[in-house]
Amino acid sequence: MKVVFDLDDLCDYWDPYGLLIDWKGRNPNGKVTLFAIPGRCSTELIDKYQSLPWVRLAAHGWWHQSGECLSWSAEETAFRLKTVASWGFTKGFKAPGWLMTREVVDGCNAAGFWIAGHSDHRKIWKKGDNTYVYNRKRRVDDWTAVHGHTHNTCDNGIEETFEAFCHPPDTEFKFVSEVVSCES
Repeated sequence: MKVVFDLDDLCDYWDPYGLLIDWKGRNPNGKVTLFAIPGRCSTELIDKYQSLPWVRLAAHGWWHQSGECLSWSAEETAFRLKTVASWGFTKGFKAPGWLMTREVVDGCNAAGFWIAGHSDHRKIWKKGDNTYVYNRKRRVDDWTAVHGHTHNTCDNGIEETFEAFCHPPDTEFKFVSEVVSCES
């Protein structure tokens, strides 16, 4: 089995560190991309996760407010993303609730970031945009996309669905950044 595992909403308030350590013990080949809320993450939290070679942090909005990215210009987006890149985040971005505009996509491109987006929002993308596309089939090419949250919400929080996030020992894992492709 080939799995791309990611969790949304990492921040000081929703920190699943103990559960992730347990998960790694059950998934020795495990890798996880954590979409972190930069405006709600302390330096200590960022440093803790960046010390784990099987974890990558990517940006998930800034404050994780509903629709916050709908008002961002390309310039503001690029500035925010260059800031998190300087903190050591991987160059990936997901808007809260998947809600973003073409301006945000252009800002991601200008900053050299890939975008985690949902197939229902393809209308804002152009050929050549680096995207990781989620869809109802939970597939990304031949990889199974396993998506959840750092807290119990949307029926896929790590605590409430821990067993579903555990896989056989021979499972191959990739970070989201390792399966990003250009979508047309």
